[in-house]
Amino acid sequence: MKIFTVFFYVVSFVAIIAEAFQYFTVGLGLEYVFMIPLIFVSGLLSAFLPALIRLPVIATGLQGLANWFILMAIGIGMVYAYVYIRDQPETILRASFYMESGLDIEFRANGTYKAINNGMGGASAHYGSYAQSGAYFITDNRLYLGRSRLRDTLIRDSNQLHFRLGQPFRGINAGIMWISAEE
Repeated sequence: MKIFTVFFYVVSFVAIIAEAFQYFTVGLGLEYVFMIPLIFVSGLLSAFLPALIRLPVIATGLQGLANWFILMAIGIGMVYAYVYIRDQPETILRASFYMESGLDIEFRANGTYKAINNGMGGASAHYGSYAQSGAYFITDNRLYLGRSRLRDTLIRDSNQLHFRLGQPFRGINAGIMWISAEE
């Protein structure tokens, strides 16, 4: 019976971490339609299974549910702390490109960036590093617009960042990201 309890705790924990990371980085997307029921069902199942740790102040029938709530709170706290620490460095440049898919990039003072890929099904966040050499922003070559990878060099020109794609995406080979904020 303990194996089932551990299984449902792990499923809940992984699901809450994935959903909390999505929520804290880009907001709720379409995946919450699948993740919230998974968290809810695995929570209900683990509430009726034997508890792994006995808490003396909780009624016996609620031990499993109390364990589950504590585990979920720990998961959400870990993700919040991780995202909070990752987003601490000062943003020096923020640029965006939108069409069918979108890309927002925040370049940070410590040589890191946060990129948010937006699409019709939701959004995802990616963290990476970059180096700046004059008007050139050289990234770690892990930025995407839709399914096409951006080449690693973005070129700044007044209030724009010029980019090129490795392969065309929806007829786009290159484009301009508009700088929306500069610190």
